[in-house]
Amino acid sequence: AQYGWSTTLMNYKKSYPDREAMGMLQFDNTEFKDLPPHHSFVIGRWTLFRKADTLQGSYSLLWEWVNAKPVIIADHSS
Repeated sequence: AQYGWSTTLMNYKKSYPDREAMGMLQFDNTEFKDLPPHHSFVIGRWTLFRKADTLQGSYSLLWEWVNAKPVIIADHSS
């Protein structure tokens, strides 16, 4: 497992060096469950549209609401 923002950014830039490689990423939240008092659980699907192909997967997120804004505190994507 890898952790941290700078590690994630470095790996992202290595995998997606330009806009064509990056493609267009779309998220579709399919389920949303409030977990009082300050959390929400989100389940959805992602689709990555690229010139060469289209990839799809799913995700689940645990949000913590901080100053009325969601902060992702756990992410599982596949």
